[in-house]
Order: sequence, then structure tokens, then C-alpha cells
Amino acid sequence: MTILEDLMYKEYIAIEKSGTIEDAIKLMDQNHQGVVVIVENNIPFGVLTERNILEIINQNIDRSNLVADTFNFKAPITINKKRSVDYALHILIDNGIRRLVVVDDNGLFKGIATQDVLVRILEANSFKTDILVSQILDSNKKLISLNQNDTIVNAFKTMSLHKIGSVIALTDKGEAVGILTEKDAVIIANKKVSTDLPISSFMSSPLITAKENTPLQTIIEILTKNKINRLVITDKDTNKPINIISMRDIAQNLKGNYGQLLENKLKSIKNTLNFIDEYVLEIYEDNNEQIIQWMNKKAIEKFGNFLDKNITDLIGNSNWKDIYNIICKDRKIKKDTIQIQDMHFTMNCSYHYINKNETLLLVLQDITELANVIIDEKTKNQKLSHELEIVKSVMDQQNNIIFITDGKTISLSNKAFLNFFNIKHISEFSNKHNHIENTFIAHQGFFSRKNNEISWIEEINNSLEKEKIVSMIDYSSFEPKVFNVQITALPENESNFIITFIDITEEKLESQKYYFNATHDPLTKVYNKSFFLDSLNIALGKTKRYNSIVSLVFFNIDNLKLVNETYGFLHGDTVLTKIAKTVDKHIRNCDVLARYTGDIFVIMLPETNKHKAELLAENIKNIVAKLEFEDISNQTISLGVTQFSEIDNSNTLIQRAMDALLTAKENGKNKVVSL
Repeated sequence: MTILEDLMYKEYIAIEKSGTIEDAIKLMDQNHQGVVVIVENNIPFGVLTERNILEIINQNIDRSNLVADTFNFKAPITINKKRSVDYALHILIDNGIRRLVVVDDNGLFKGIATQDVLVRILEANSFKTDILVSQILDSNKKLISLNQNDTIVNAFKTMSLHKIGSVIALTDKGEAVGILTEKDAVIIANKKVSTDLPISSFMSSPLITAKENTPLQTIIEILTKNKINRLVITDKDTNKPINIISMRDIAQNLKGNYGQLLENKLKSIKNTLNFIDEYVLEIYEDNNEQIIQWMNKKAIEKFGNFLDKNITDLIGNSNWKDIYNIICKDRKIKKDTIQIQDMHFTMNCSYHYINKNETLLLVLQDITELANVIIDEKTKNQKLSHELEIVKSVMDQQNNIIFITDGKTISLSNKAFLNFFNIKHISEFSNKHNHIENTFIAHQGFFSRKNNEISWIEEINNSLEKEKIVSMIDYSSFEPKVFNVQITALPENESNFIITFIDITEEKLESQKYYFNATHDPLTKVYNKSFFLDSLNIALGKTKRYNSIVSLVFFNIDNLKLVNETYGFLHGDTVLTKIAKTVDKHIRNCDVLARYTGDIFVIMLPETNKHKAELLAENIKNIVAKLEFEDISNQTISLGVTQFSEIDNSNTLIQRAMDALLTAKENGKNKVVSL
């Protein structure tokens, strides 16, 4: 069996923690592996990749800086040099990385094992000849391209923005002629090539391509022969580029020893298990050792990082021997008590074979301080296939609507979701509504789709916090409800999100009622004086800042006092309300109509000069004069108009408009006067 020590890269890979960025770039260009391992006393400290080089170029970081001072390195994932290729590939794909740092029994750095080497080693036994590249292409992966005359620096920024390893270069006619990759960034950085040059000056050309109906084994041969890590795939009929396939894509789709372990459901469960409160460990048989190949985040926080360690290092030889004997006999352990360090746990274990290799999944519940009810329920499950239901049982206990989605398809939901939409299964939801965003009611003040080029999740994430509110119909009561939306992204290599809709219907109604009462006149239902003054100050600030204009129209009802004395105040209120409602109908949405005091009203007209304000005032005067009132003769209004000038403030502007109104009253009423 091939082990990592036989195939790892050793030369020009490591640099001391005290090394500079310039030193690291030169070393990466020299080793052609797209990586430099940072060590301290020959113990791995961090990993610098081609993507970091892009960051250095895009942010113009000083290359004389120390590498360790520039980047916040996470402890690298290491693997013992004695491990098998099969096991190494498990670690790579489970953790979403492209290379492993290889160490000896003492944790000292020995080299790196890259994904492309592991794939090539397993190639002969891992592929069927009838597998075509089209069968593993990601149809959702967008092919990013730029014109060949665009600059290198723009290409690097595009790669960083989209988190991709390459861009395709096109002619003015849209024909693909070359490719620029992260590996080129290392060479460009080392040789200090100007990034203002066009892409065409440094791209790899002509393109190395393969058609979408090419056998996967042939794709690997092309990658190996040309010493490249990615290949452009073209349409089988038109030769038009449609996708890019990399060694990582191939590794994630291996058909062989590892293929069965990468079933989508197991991957989904592993990601979800990072968000529960149990301690989960996966143990893999490698060279007659039971090695911990995966731990969820909670387990790492509780026990420390035991990845690539024998399970006995964590729970002891005698403990493991007893447990393993039961597993071999019964193929499971349910609620067996185990002591780890000074803590006590109950354990649920599922057991299965991947070809000839055994794999165990241990789910531990801390009973040192009384296990809670939810975790007790989870640990009753006996098989790995039930782990997803553990998470679902937690979700079902929530009153909030909770579901998991990639932005299009909902893969898991809780009972509150099903009850709200009056369905029995999420497939029924898909048939009725297709996508969740189709259920959002497009009311003003609530989120609704405006940019169909991105997912609704990305769009609402880009919104302000107060705008992350949606309204939907409750299909059990057929009433609209209001929800605050909370979004949690699953690990960065996944495209799934946990979405929580928190019902804030009552809060929203109370908030809207309070806001309306605080800003509106209780009789006429138009804005009150306080709201008008606040709006005017904001408008005047914008007017001064952007050199724009604003006008005011003040008006009051002629002879309202006589109406009150003759017919009573109820009739007077009717006149006030009807005139205010009529005026409100004949102004723009951006205009502000407010009851200033008593029978005096004001209209603020943004981006409106005095001449247009006069025309509006004349129109309103004529409309009001034609209104009919029961038991009361027709009513008229007098209006004063003015426009903001550079020497004005809110007080002088209001006073001039009031003076114009007073002049209109003194000149016989039912008139418009402008000052």
C-alpha cells in the first residue's frame, strides 16, 4: 500500500516564521506547488497559498513585511507520513482543502501531499472507463471571463471577488484564447511583472481544452501531461467554453474506495453536525489502526484537536478495547457509558464498511452535568442515516420557521414550516411555490426581489438589518404574517444556509401604529406639524448640500370659524377632513402634506421651483372650490407660496410662506400669493 512518505513533496516547501513575504513568493515560484508552509522550530505554524498571493497583489501589501505578521494563520491540518493515500484523500475532501501538511510521529514537518498527486495515484483503480466529464460538472459553476485586453490586476481582483482560481481571456468577438490562473499570480509577483499589462501578455495560450463528452480518465491524463490543475471544458458541438474542471472537482467525485463515503446525505449530515451540541467523531481503519479522521467543532472545542490520532489517544486502550469488541459483535452501541479524561459520556455508534475498510461514527453526550432532553432524544438513534433526523428533532421543537436551503431548493424544514404552509412534506411546497421567495408579499416596507441576477439570500444579506423583514400568507389561517429573517451560512465550502423566520407580526403592527400616531394628525390623518418640521430640516440639508430646490405652499380654509359657529364643530371637522383628503390625492408621493395648526396646512414640494408650486396651488384652489358639502355651502382656501433661497433657514422660509398666505387672505381670500 502506498503511503504519503513515498509521494510527498519535500524541496523548497517550508519557510521559517521569521521569513518575509518576498522570501515566501520566491519559494512558491520555485516549488511550483502553489503553497509554502510556515514553520516554527520545524513545527507547522501556517500555510500560505496562491490565494494569499492574490491578496498581496490586490492590496499592494509591503513584501518586506514578515509573513507571520501579515496573515492570521489557522493551525494547518496535518497528517502522519505513514498514512495511506485513501485516508489522505478522506482528510482533504472532508476539510475542503487542496493539500495536506505531512509530519512525523513527533509532529515535525516533513513535506506536503497535494490533491493532484493523490488523484493520480488512485487513478488506475478509481475510475470506470465509461464515466464522462459531463457527469461530474457543476452546472451551477459560472464561467468567469474577461477581455484579453483587460489588465492583469483586474483579472486578479475578479478572481478574489468570485473566489475562483482562474479567468478565461476572450477576444473582442467573444472567442476564448487563453487563461490566467492563481499560479500565474505567484510568477508575476516573484518577477515583479507590471499588473497594468493586458491579460494577453501573460496568459497561457492557446487554451488546453477537452469536450464535455471526454472520458474522465482522459481528462486526468491531459492534466498530468500538461502539468496543470484545471482544464477548460467545451461544448461537444460548438467548441464554446462551458465550464472549468479542476483536480479538486475530480477528487470530490472519485468512484471507488472513497466514492461511497461521499454520498450527499452523509456530507450534509456532517456539515449540520457542526451546529449541534453533541460531540461527534468519525473513526477510519487505516493500516490496522483506528484513526480519528473527522471531529465536529464541538468535539474539537471539548477535547482538543485529535485529527489523525489513534482513538486510543483520546479514550484509552482498555476503554476502546471493550467498546470495539461490542461494536464488532453487535455492529452498534447505544447509550454505553464511557469516561474520557475527567468527563462521563453516553455514546451512540453506527458502524459500516467502505469496501474492506471499517468506518465508525461516534456521537457522545456529556452527562457530567445532566444531559438535556434534546440531546437525550438524539442519542437514541442507532445508525448514521438517522443523524439528520437528530438535527430535525431539534428544529421541530422551535416555534420559529426553520429550514435549510441553497437559495433555490429547500432540503430540510421543521414542523413550523410545514404547518405554516399547510403541507405535509417539503416536496409539496416545491410543487406549489417552486421557491420560498415566491411566497413573499411585495408590500412597501418589506423585502421583495429586485435583483434576479443574484439569489434572494445574497440580496437580503446585502440589505440593512431593518430591511430584513418579509411578509407571507399563513396558509393555516390565510392571514398575512410578518417575519424577521436570520441567515446562518454553513461551512464556507458549502452553499447551504440555515434560515430562521421569527414571527414579529404583533411587534410590527404595534410599531406601525405607534409611528402613525406619532407622525399623523388624529383628525385629518395627514402628517402633523412635528413630522413636517423634521422633514423640512432634512430637505433643507439636502438642498444646501446638493444645490437643489424646495418650495412651500401654506393654505388655510376661508371662513372655517363661521362654519363652526353656524353649523357646529362636527361640520367644521368634516370640512377639514374632506379638504385635507382631497389635497393629499392631488400631490406627489414625495410631497409632504401636514396640518400645521388649526385650519392651516402646509405642503412641502422637493425639487420644485416657485413657478411650478404656484401652478399646483392654483390647481388645488380650484379643486377645493368645487367640493360639495352636505348642509354647507362650498368652501374656499387661500394659499401662500415661496421657494427656498441660499440665505434662508427653516424659520425664515416658513415665515415668508405665512406672510404670503396672510396677504392672500387680506386681498379677498380664495387667492394664491407668491413671495
